[in-house]
Amino acid sequence: MDSTFNVLEFADAVPGVVYVEGLVGWVYMKRSRDVERYARVFERLCHIALPPRESVELIEKAAVRHKSAAELKA
Repeated sequence: MDSTFNVLEFADAVPGVVYVEGLVGWVYMKRSRDVERYARVFERLCHIALPPRESVELIEKAAVRHKSAAELKA
């Protein structure tokens, strides 16, 4: 990924905003179609993401592999 984003939603009639930060800087997007697009992307990412416990296990396995590779180089 070359950027991160946050969908900011507010109470009542205040419209949402998307904060996008990337390699060339940051921007706030407030057009409803942009906010909706990023909200859909976030929903999709949540759908395809591993559950928290499986994420931790994957990170632990990667850390072990990284440590083993570093020890072999030493």
